[in-house]
Amino acid sequence: MPNWPSNSQSINRIVAVQIASLHDLSAVSDERNANWLTDSELARYQSISASNRKKQFLAGHFLVRKMASDIFGNLSADWTYIQDAENHRRLKCNQDGLPELFCSISHSGEWVTASVSETPVGIDIETFDRQRDFIAIARHVFSRDEVFQLEKCDAQELKKAFYLHWTLKESIAKQYGAGLKFEISRSHQPVRVSDTATAALHSWQCLDYVVSLACDTENEIRTSGLCEDAIYQAWQNIPVTLPT
Repeated sequence: MPNWPSNSQSINRIVAVQIASLHDLSAVSDERNANWLTDSELARYQSISASNRKKQFLAGHFLVRKMASDIFGNLSADWTYIQDAENHRRLKCNQDGLPELFCSISHSGEWVTASVSETPVGIDIETFDRQRDFIAIARHVFSRDEVFQLEKCDAQELKKAFYLHWTLKESIAKQYGAGLKFEISRSHQPVRVSDTATAALHSWQCLDYVVSLACDTENEIRTSGLCEDAIYQAWQNIPVTLPT
C-alpha cells in the first residue's frame, strides 16, 4: 500500500482500492480461527456451504480490515465491519479519533477486491471465465442502447463488454447501499468521459478480470495490486429515455 495519513489524521477525499489473489489472502487470513469476525459476519460465514465461497468471504473481510489498518498504522483487529441504517458497509475503529469509513468488497473466481474511503464507495469485480446468455441478461439489466452495442460484438468482445457494464452497474448499486434494481439500471447507462475530474465511475480491465469503482467525483483514487497492463476508463452514469 502507498503511504497514508496515520494515527488521528483523516484520509479526506482519498479512495483506496486493492486487488489481491484469493490464494495470497487465504495464506494470511486464518480459516481455523475466525473469531475476529463480528457475530453477524460469523453467522454469515458459517451459513456458507461451498468451500471456495467461504474462502472468498473470509478473504474479503480480512482484506478490507487490513487496508484500514495499513492506512492508519494500527491493527486489523482494531476495525469492526458493520452495516449502517442506510445499508452502507462501514468500518468502525475501536480507537478514539479515527473516522468511521465506508467500504465495499467484491470477489470473483480467484480474485478479491475492496475499497475504503470516508465517502460512500462501491466496487465490483468479475472474471471472464464464466459463460452466460449475455444478451438475455442484458435485456433485463442494461439500457436499450447498451443492449444494441452488445449485439454488435463478436463472442469474445461480448463477454468482456458485458462484464464491464455489469460491474459498472453493480458498483453504483453498492455505493448507494442498494441491490441492483433492474428498472433503475435500465434507465441509466455509463458513458465514457475524457475528464477524470468529472468521473463518478472508474474501470480497470485486465486479462483475467474487470474491476469497476463508484465514488464521489472529488475523490483521489489510489490503487494497489492491479495488473501492469490494466486498461483504465473514466465514466459518468447518465439517464436515458425508456421506450414507451
